[in-house]
Amino acid sequence: MRRVEVYKSDDGNLEEKLDRAKAHDLHKALPKCSANPNAKVLDWIACLYIMENAEIVMQHLSEFLELKDTAPKR
Repeated sequence: MRRVEVYKSDDGNLEEKLDRAKAHDLHKALPKCSANPNAKVLDWIACLYIMENAEIVMQHLSEFLELKDTAPKR
């Protein structure tokens, strides 16, 4: 037997890797899809891709948050 450290995600999954645990957290936090109430707006694999590319995603999100308040309303 071996002892391991794991991350427990918000939905109760245990993962050895942080990016996988945070993908579960993101997936749990997302709303359901309006077209298919049995699905989320993003699947878990898409959430994992977001976590794997967090630096790139954060650059665009921070720029969006800066600009959204100054953008003209339509």
